[in-house]
Amino acid sequence: MKNRIIISCLVLIFSNILLYSQTKVEISETEKKHLSERVLQKVEEFTKSLSNMVNESLSKEVRTHHQQNILGLTMAKGEPYDIIIDDQKHHSTGVKMVTSSVNRSVTKSQLLKKYLTRLYNPITGKPGMNYHSITIETADHVQVENIQREGDHYVCNAIFYQYFRGKRGDGTSYIDYTAKRIKCYIIPTELPDGKGFDVKLADISVIETRRI
Repeated sequence: MKNRIIISCLVLIFSNILLYSQTKVEISETEKKHLSERVLQKVEEFTKSLSNMVNESLSKEVRTHHQQNILGLTMAKGEPYDIIIDDQKHHSTGVKMVTSSVNRSVTKSQLLKKYLTRLYNPITGKPGMNYHSITIETADHVQVENIQREGDHYVCNAIFYQYFRGKRGDGTSYIDYTAKRIKCYIIPTELPDGKGFDVKLADISVIETRRI
Protein backbone atom coordinates (compact mmCIF):
# COMPACT_ATOMS: atom_id res chain seq x y z
CA MET A 1 0.00 0.00 0.00
CA LYS A 2 2.82 2.35 0.97
CA ASN A 3 4.69 1.59 -2.26
CA ARG A 4 1.53 2.23 -4.28
CA ILE A 5 1.14 5.68 -2.68
CA ILE A 6 4.78 6.52 -3.43
CA ILE A 7 4.39 5.44 -7.06
CA SER A 8 1.20 7.51 -7.40
CA CYS A 9 2.97 10.58 -6.03
CA LEU A 10 5.87 10.10 -8.45
CA VAL A 11 3.46 9.81 -11.38
CA LEU A 12 1.71 13.00 -10.31
CA ILE A 13 4.99 14.88 -9.96
CA PHE A 14 6.18 13.64 -13.36
CA SER A 15 2.88 14.66 -14.96
CA ASN A 16 3.18 18.17 -13.53
CA ILE A 17 6.76 18.48 -14.77
CA LEU A 18 5.68 17.31 -18.24
CA LEU A 19 2.79 19.80 -18.29
CA TYR A 20 5.12 22.58 -17.17
CA SER A 21 7.62 21.78 -19.93
CA GLN A 22 4.85 21.65 -22.54
CA THR A 23 3.35 25.02 -21.61
CA LYS A 24 6.67 26.83 -21.24
CA VAL A 25 8.02 26.44 -24.76
CA GLU A 26 11.75 27.00 -25.16
CA ILE A 27 12.95 28.81 -28.27
CA SER A 28 16.39 28.89 -29.85
CA GLU A 29 18.41 31.97 -30.75
CA THR A 30 17.52 31.35 -34.40
CA GLU A 31 13.82 31.32 -33.51
CA LYS A 32 14.30 34.51 -31.47
CA LYS A 33 15.77 36.19 -34.54
CA HIS A 34 12.82 35.03 -36.64
CA LEU A 35 10.34 36.24 -34.02
CA SER A 36 12.13 39.61 -33.81
CA GLU A 37 11.49 39.99 -37.54
CA ARG A 38 7.81 39.14 -36.96
CA VAL A 39 7.62 41.78 -34.21
CA LEU A 40 9.29 44.29 -36.54
CA GLN A 41 6.70 43.58 -39.25
CA LYS A 42 3.80 43.97 -36.80
CA VAL A 43 5.05 47.29 -35.43
CA GLU A 44 5.73 48.61 -38.93
CA GLU A 45 2.20 47.60 -39.93
CA PHE A 46 0.90 49.40 -36.83
CA THR A 47 2.73 52.65 -37.67
CA LYS A 48 1.74 52.48 -41.35
CA SER A 49 -1.94 52.00 -40.48
CA LEU A 50 -1.70 54.86 -37.99
CA SER A 51 -0.42 57.17 -40.74
CA ASN A 52 -3.10 56.01 -43.19
CA MET A 53 -5.87 56.35 -40.62
CA VAL A 54 -5.28 60.12 -40.30
CA ASN A 55 -4.60 60.62 -44.01
CA GLU A 56 -7.42 62.83 -45.30
CA SER A 57 -6.62 62.02 -48.93
CA LEU A 58 -7.95 58.48 -48.32
CA SER A 59 -11.63 57.57 -48.20
CA LYS A 60 -13.48 57.11 -44.91
CA GLU A 61 -13.82 53.42 -45.66
CA VAL A 62 -10.07 52.98 -46.10
CA ARG A 63 -9.26 55.05 -43.02
CA THR A 64 -11.76 53.10 -40.92
CA HIS A 65 -10.23 49.85 -42.21
CA HIS A 66 -6.80 50.96 -40.97
CA GLN A 67 -8.26 51.92 -37.59
CA GLN A 68 -9.73 48.42 -37.24
CA ASN A 69 -6.49 46.89 -38.46
CA ILE A 70 -4.57 48.65 -35.67
CA LEU A 71 -6.90 47.17 -33.07
CA GLY A 72 -6.58 43.75 -34.68
CA LEU A 73 -2.82 43.89 -34.11
CA THR A 74 -3.22 44.41 -30.37
CA MET A 75 -4.05 42.21 -27.40
CA ALA A 76 -7.79 41.38 -27.40
CA LYS A 77 -8.31 44.05 -30.08
CA GLY A 78 -7.82 46.74 -27.44
CA GLU A 79 -10.45 45.28 -25.10
CA PRO A 80 -9.80 44.05 -21.51
CA TYR A 81 -7.70 40.89 -21.27
CA ASP A 82 -5.95 38.58 -18.81
CA ILE A 83 -2.33 37.49 -19.04
CA ILE A 84 -0.42 34.93 -16.94
CA ILE A 85 2.87 36.23 -15.46
CA ASP A 86 4.86 34.05 -13.03
CA ASP A 87 1.86 31.73 -12.68
CA GLN A 88 -0.35 34.63 -11.58
CA LYS A 89 -3.25 36.01 -13.59
CA HIS A 90 -2.95 39.74 -14.31
CA HIS A 91 -5.91 41.72 -15.62
CA SER A 92 -5.65 44.65 -18.02
CA THR A 93 -8.54 47.01 -18.69
CA GLY A 94 -7.30 47.29 -22.27
CA VAL A 95 -4.24 48.34 -24.27
CA LYS A 96 -3.02 51.76 -23.10
CA MET A 97 -1.51 54.60 -25.10
CA VAL A 98 0.60 57.21 -23.32
CA THR A 99 0.65 60.60 -25.05
CA SER A 100 2.90 63.60 -24.52
CA SER A 101 3.31 67.20 -25.61
CA VAL A 102 6.17 69.67 -25.61
CA ASN A 103 3.68 72.10 -24.03
CA ARG A 104 3.26 70.05 -20.83
CA SER A 105 5.68 68.34 -18.46
CA VAL A 106 3.49 65.31 -17.69
CA THR A 107 2.31 62.48 -19.91
CA LYS A 108 -1.25 61.20 -20.20
CA SER A 109 -2.41 57.59 -20.36
CA GLN A 110 -5.64 56.50 -22.03
CA LEU A 111 -7.09 53.45 -23.69
CA LEU A 112 -5.77 52.94 -27.21
CA LYS A 113 -9.33 52.63 -28.55
CA LYS A 114 -10.18 56.08 -27.19
CA TYR A 115 -6.96 57.58 -28.53
CA LEU A 116 -7.59 56.22 -32.03
CA THR A 117 -11.09 57.70 -32.05
CA ARG A 118 -9.65 61.06 -30.98
CA LEU A 119 -7.25 60.90 -33.91
CA TYR A 120 -9.96 59.86 -36.34
CA ASN A 121 -13.68 59.60 -35.67
CA PRO A 122 -15.07 57.16 -38.26
CA ILE A 123 -18.53 58.74 -38.00
CA THR A 124 -17.49 62.32 -38.71
CA GLY A 125 -14.30 61.57 -40.61
CA LYS A 126 -12.57 64.25 -38.50
CA PRO A 127 -10.22 64.32 -35.51
CA GLY A 128 -11.72 64.49 -32.03
CA MET A 129 -8.82 66.66 -30.89
CA ASN A 130 -8.47 70.42 -31.17
CA TYR A 131 -7.00 70.14 -34.65
CA HIS A 132 -8.52 70.70 -38.05
CA SER A 133 -6.25 68.00 -39.53
CA ILE A 134 -3.55 65.60 -38.31
CA THR A 135 -0.54 64.02 -39.98
CA ILE A 136 1.56 61.21 -38.47
CA GLU A 137 4.72 60.08 -40.24
CA THR A 138 7.34 57.46 -39.38
CA ALA A 139 10.59 59.18 -38.45
CA ASP A 140 13.09 56.31 -38.19
CA HIS A 141 13.54 52.54 -38.28
CA VAL A 142 11.78 50.37 -35.70
CA GLN A 143 14.13 48.84 -33.12
CA VAL A 144 13.25 45.50 -31.50
CA GLU A 145 14.78 44.83 -28.08
CA ASN A 146 15.78 41.44 -26.67
CA ILE A 147 13.06 38.77 -26.40
CA GLN A 148 12.62 37.34 -22.89
CA ARG A 149 10.42 34.73 -21.24
CA GLU A 150 7.51 35.92 -19.12
CA GLY A 151 5.51 33.01 -17.72
CA ASP A 152 4.12 30.76 -20.48
CA HIS A 153 4.91 33.27 -23.22
CA TYR A 154 7.63 35.65 -24.39
CA VAL A 155 7.79 39.43 -24.43
CA CYS A 156 9.90 42.18 -25.88
CA ASN A 157 9.76 45.92 -26.41
CA ALA A 158 9.99 47.69 -29.75
CA ILE A 159 10.82 51.36 -30.20
CA PHE A 160 9.33 53.43 -32.99
CA TYR A 161 9.67 57.09 -33.90
CA GLN A 162 7.15 59.46 -35.41
CA TYR A 163 6.45 63.05 -36.42
CA PHE A 164 3.11 64.39 -35.26
CA ARG A 165 1.63 67.43 -36.98
CA GLY A 166 -1.66 68.96 -35.92
CA LYS A 167 -3.09 71.90 -37.86
CA ARG A 168 -5.56 74.16 -36.04
CA GLY A 169 -8.49 76.02 -37.54
CA ASP A 170 -6.67 79.36 -37.25
CA GLY A 171 -3.85 78.09 -39.44
CA THR A 172 -1.29 77.52 -36.66
CA SER A 173 0.29 74.12 -36.21
CA TYR A 174 1.72 71.93 -33.49
CA ILE A 175 4.64 69.68 -34.52
CA ASP A 176 6.74 67.28 -32.47
CA TYR A 177 9.07 64.31 -32.76
CA THR A 178 8.36 61.41 -30.39
CA ALA A 179 10.09 58.14 -29.56
CA LYS A 180 7.70 55.51 -28.19
CA ARG A 181 8.14 52.06 -26.69
CA ILE A 182 5.52 49.36 -27.34
CA LYS A 183 5.27 46.09 -25.43
CA CYS A 184 4.92 43.02 -27.60
CA TYR A 185 3.58 39.63 -26.48
CA ILE A 186 4.77 36.49 -28.27
CA ILE A 187 2.26 33.79 -27.40
CA PRO A 188 2.46 30.05 -28.21
CA THR A 189 -0.50 29.03 -30.34
CA GLU A 190 -1.80 26.15 -32.42
CA LEU A 191 -1.47 26.64 -36.19
CA PRO A 192 -2.86 24.48 -39.04
CA ASP A 193 0.66 23.12 -39.68
CA GLY A 194 1.63 22.69 -36.02
CA LYS A 195 2.66 24.79 -33.03
CA GLY A 196 3.76 28.38 -33.54
CA PHE A 197 3.67 31.85 -32.06
CA ASP A 198 1.32 34.78 -32.42
CA VAL A 199 2.60 38.35 -31.93
CA LYS A 200 0.27 40.87 -30.31
CA LEU A 201 0.99 44.50 -29.46
CA ALA A 202 0.16 46.01 -26.06
CA ASP A 203 0.81 49.12 -23.97
CA ILE A 204 2.64 52.06 -25.54
CA SER A 205 4.74 54.49 -23.50
CA VAL A 206 6.69 57.65 -24.32
CA ILE A 207 10.49 57.74 -24.24
CA GLU A 208 11.11 61.25 -25.55
CA THR A 209 9.22 64.16 -27.11
CA ARG A 210 10.96 67.07 -28.85
CA ARG A 211 9.76 70.22 -30.50
CA ILE A 212 10.39 70.52 -34.23
